[in-house]
Amino acid sequence: MTRQKLLRILFLTVCLFVFVFPAVIGAGFAWVYYPERFEEAKAFLRERNKSIGVFIDGYFKELRNTVRILAAMPELAEIPWLEGAGKAKVLRLYREIQRQNPNIYYIYSGYTDGSLLINDYEPPPGYDPRVRPWYKAVMDAPVPGKEVVGLLYREAKTQELLLATVHILERPAHGFTGAVSIDSYTREISAQIERRSDIYHSARSFIVDDKGTILVHPQPEYIGRNVEEIFGENPVIRAETYFPYAEGLQRRVAYISDIPIAGWRLVTTVDEEEIRGPILRRLSLYALALMVVCLALGLILAYIWRNRVIRPLLSLSQRLRHLAGVADLPVEVRPADDEIAEITATIESLTVQALLEKNAQLARAYQEISAKNQVLSQKNDLLEKLATEDGLTGLLNRRKLEECLAEEYERFRRHGVPFSLILFDIDHFKSVNDSYGHQAGDEVLRQLSEIVARRLRATDVFGRWGGEEFMIVVRNGDLQEALTLAEQLRARVEDYPFSIGRTVTISLGVGEIRPGESVDQLISRVDDYLYRAKRNGRNRVGSEKL
Repeated sequence: MTRQKLLRILFLTVCLFVFVFPAVIGAGFAWVYYPERFEEAKAFLRERNKSIGVFIDGYFKELRNTVRILAAMPELAEIPWLEGAGKAKVLRLYREIQRQNPNIYYIYSGYTDGSLLINDYEPPPGYDPRVRPWYKAVMDAPVPGKEVVGLLYREAKTQELLLATVHILERPAHGFTGAVSIDSYTREISAQIERRSDIYHSARSFIVDDKGTILVHPQPEYIGRNVEEIFGENPVIRAETYFPYAEGLQRRVAYISDIPIAGWRLVTTVDEEEIRGPILRRLSLYALALMVVCLALGLILAYIWRNRVIRPLLSLSQRLRHLAGVADLPVEVRPADDEIAEITATIESLTVQALLEKNAQLARAYQEISAKNQVLSQKNDLLEKLATEDGLTGLLNRRKLEECLAEEYERFRRHGVPFSLILFDIDHFKSVNDSYGHQAGDEVLRQLSEIVARRLRATDVFGRWGGEEFMIVVRNGDLQEALTLAEQLRARVEDYPFSIGRTVTISLGVGEIRPGESVDQLISRVDDYLYRAKRNGRNRVGSEKL
């Protein structure tokens, strides 16, 4: 009877281990694993969208810069008044620019007299550039320097969809004389985007303007239509967001980001099933493997328990009963009256005091360890602070600044994200220490740190480079933005009433990272700009522009 009871318990335990345990563990694993993998897939979608956005921004920046350079040429604005040699020179320039940049479909200019300057193109009869969308975009309400990036329109003869980058033409002697434009072929832009969208088979990326009009799409029939035809009525299209939507019976996920150069949105979408399917298949394989392993372990454990545990337990039970003097007594059938209950009661009576004493010792040891761990944690926090912060100003120290510079340089090298550097120090700081003492000099350093820190953006990195010299890393900022910031800081410091009762000024060096330039070369160049500012009289900003 007792042997059968133990075997039944063993059988139920093995069944619980083989079926219930894998189910519980698998469900818990899926609860953690599935959202994590799904978020990783969405993060990958976001990163690919960002990569494509950088490409599109660079693509149109190059076209915009080219059209700006052309618009600045005096002879281009004066074509209606030039002889044939002047026009031929401009046409040769157009041809050379088009040869150098395969992304340019057409490059041309139209004028107020109705003339058109273009290579290898015969306009249709009655063609007048003054009524074309690209001309009207800048000439209907002309203002100096007016330009339009990525204007969607149809070519006059072929009706192909093109994106025009247009700049107004003007000369003091003639006023506004026309417009110069560079066309991009939407199908070619879409093809280049698709080559960068191969994260999933169902992935698609397209461009939408600020009115919701689709400008570039892998399916040409969508170009020129409103994005509501894809996302449904009144879609909320915000940058840096995920957007779930239905396309027929298919659920899709879209990630949306900004293309700042033209105020567009870049949308990258993928079928949810293509994200979810591999995760679910992997979870199924994990669950099956777990069940097989548990089954094998269950059979092994059953064999071990039967031969190494149950049989010794039965023998031990008989010995304990003999020691208790009840070996010859009949066993009464009661819920707790079997060999396991007897063994448990006998062993507990022998060990409970020892266990209580051991628990007390463990509790005391745990309290001591917890106290030591708390002290160790506090010391670790202090060491981390000392390793990254300047003790006087509380700013980042030189070591931490070098780490930030290395991170920004890697972003620039990989993704082309620019950054700028500002170095500055206090003019005649030695005289402050000599006249007012080192404690007053330290207070000036602290006050200066607070003035500068209050003006900076949350993304800017500010720290003490050494002595009275400070550094600012302007993340994702070009030279002009850094110069503006430096000039504002210079003026704020000059106007601030420092505690020493005299005016304190700073000299600054500013530079933007250049292609092929190392971090050390950038620091050396900006340091030269700083000393140029000092040589030119101090209390000023030095850079390659100044």
